[in-house]
Amino acid sequence: APAAEPPAPAEAPPGVSLTTDWFNGIFSSAYPWPSLCCTRLTDMIFKPLVTVEYNYQSAEIIERRDLSLASDWGSDDFITWRFNLRSDVAWHDGEPFTASDVEFTYNLLLDLLDSGGAFAGWQAERLARAKIEKVVAVDAQTVDVVLSAPNSDLPRQLSAIYILPRHLLEGLEQGNAEQFQFFFDNPVGLGAFIFAEYGPGEVVTLKSNPGYFLGAPVIEPLIARRMDDNTIKVMLAGNGEMDVIHVSENETGWIRPQRLQ
Repeated sequence: APAAEPPAPAEAPPGVSLTTDWFNGIFSSAYPWPSLCCTRLTDMIFKPLVTVEYNYQSAEIIERRDLSLASDWGSDDFITWRFNLRSDVAWHDGEPFTASDVEFTYNLLLDLLDSGGAFAGWQAERLARAKIEKVVAVDAQTVDVVLSAPNSDLPRQLSAIYILPRHLLEGLEQGNAEQFQFFFDNPVGLGAFIFAEYGPGEVVTLKSNPGYFLGAPVIEPLIARRMDDNTIKVMLAGNGEMDVIHVSENETGWIRPQRLQ
């Protein structure tokens, strides 16, 4: 009998293209803090210690321990907070994520605030409003955050601050763009997608993170392209050339991209 035909290879999941309205790189200063202008991208590459969800109808903020880098947290007096970290999280370069990274990130921001340097970005402002006095890595999976005054809102405030890799950034001079250029060119985070490349025409390509602690995304690749003209966005989405766009609601009510249904 003739040999059986080998099974056909599984079809690769489709990539997804999306637009961003304005874009000047993942980073927009001489400091290693992801830029607010690229929130859609930075949320995919980086992770905060705590993840929250916003219910805009009820104005309720829900703490999602199941989606966070910290598996649990709490405080008896709202001054000393303890965060217990997941043990199954790794940086995109394979190094383990530990409490040392959290300590490094928050103390780096505290140092910048204390020095009165040029950087006073939104993440530093969040840290200042949180009333954080010191951050201590108790062990590899435990970090204590001590405040100067009671603050029951600390987890929500920390949800806006991305954690950075200590093993790559420790010892570098804050504000020295040349020292951080390697990280700007190839950012390493904890998120669901890994940075792949910058392309011409302000295009960023991300690939699925196979080691993501919540499971690897099936989308591969994810391509973000700067596009300012809403008419062109709508046209490309309507004919299937663009999967996700960001324009006003009255311009997109008729769009039903077939590939994502």
